[in-house]
Amino acid sequence: MESTIAEDFLNDLADLSSDEEVSSKKPKLFEPDSLERSEILKDSHFEHLIQTINQGKTDMTSEFLQDCNSVLQKIDAELLLLHKSLRDIFFPRFPELEDLVQGIEEFTKSVQIMQNDDYEPKSLEEIIGTKVMIAIATALTRSPLKKLPNPDLIPPVSNDILSLIDNKRKILSFLQTRMASTAPNLYHLLGASVAALIITAAGNLEKLSLMPACNIQVLGLNRNHLPGLSTLNKFTSYLSSTEFVQNAGVLHKKAERMLSGKVALVARIDRFGEYKDGSKGCEYKKMLENNLEKAMEVSTLMGKKPLPVPEEYKKTKRGGERIRAAKKKYQMTDVKKMMNRVQFGVEQQDEFRDTGIGFGMLGKGKISIKASKNKHKISAKNKALLTEGTTSCFAFVGNTEVKLENPETIRENSSSKYFDSTLGFSTVLPSLKK
Repeated sequence: MESTIAEDFLNDLADLSSDEEVSSKKPKLFEPDSLERSEILKDSHFEHLIQTINQGKTDMTSEFLQDCNSVLQKIDAELLLLHKSLRDIFFPRFPELEDLVQGIEEFTKSVQIMQNDDYEPKSLEEIIGTKVMIAIATALTRSPLKKLPNPDLIPPVSNDILSLIDNKRKILSFLQTRMASTAPNLYHLLGASVAALIITAAGNLEKLSLMPACNIQVLGLNRNHLPGLSTLNKFTSYLSSTEFVQNAGVLHKKAERMLSGKVALVARIDRFGEYKDGSKGCEYKKMLENNLEKAMEVSTLMGKKPLPVPEEYKKTKRGGERIRAAKKKYQMTDVKKMMNRVQFGVEQQDEFRDTGIGFGMLGKGKISIKASKNKHKISAKNKALLTEGTTSCFAFVGNTEVKLENPETIRENSSSKYFDSTLGFSTVLPSLKK
């Protein structure tokens, strides 16, 4: 009966997992009317901006540079929408591709190749690399390619994506050439390419100057990674591509934090137009390099030093009879010492009332109890009182009477030599008189 219940439980789990797989891999129904196309490519202002960049004019105003940054933000927003449309179109043919290829450009070029029925997996190696190509080939053995319901929708969307990426690179390369005049201190600190990327990611130089260092450190952070592959370069930002951070080695995280703080300061300097020769950026760069060199140096104080020789001099701490008496007052008794001992290899069984306190070796070994000389001292006055006949004893007479007698007088008046009804057994040895 137990085996049948277990088998039924496993079968139910298998049915649930198969239902989840079917629901998760259910083909998306893409409607041709909802096709996303690029709107910025049809904009006349965008066409004029690209023509101006292609002409290579050098007298550019700050407003034109701000337009370039705003256009780059619009391009990034449209790339995300077009990428989503292309994934929905290609999903029925090979659903695993969007999980294996994360980059927008790599995914678009892979879709252009894999939409053909006579494609070869080796043709993807130059685009996505050997590891991802092997992962795709392994996935194709489990789920082969299927027929696309709308193959004519792939070329227009993919062409728009690739043209937007090409125009974005043109604008970025143009901004890199203008970094020396737009943000000279940032240019000398980071370099042309990284400075342009950071300003573009922030929006403009004004927004970058208002941004804290902790946010500048994560600009351009890419958290996408392929499943089953290495995540060594999983979290990389724009600052990690600088020469300063790459030379830091193990201290690259510390270098990024140091550099982000100086970038925040330099951006504010460039915003207000100070140090137009870029001297402050060079100064900060040398300062960071010196600080990093000091942090990377091996400390010479790593070895353990021996303790110094103690000096022999008279201690001011008071000692003597009072200190010894105070210590003996709170010292551990022999009974407590035996309670703390545990017999080796024997489980402790004695316990005081469910308190968790055991008796240890108490009662299982010999205890040598020594009388202390300092305890129970009797003064001369008390000794005199003891010898004056104050000692007494009680004697029970009958069932209801108590008689108080002096034991010394009883002993003197006794006629018996060895045994007596009141004194009991006294001695067996004769008294020795000197």
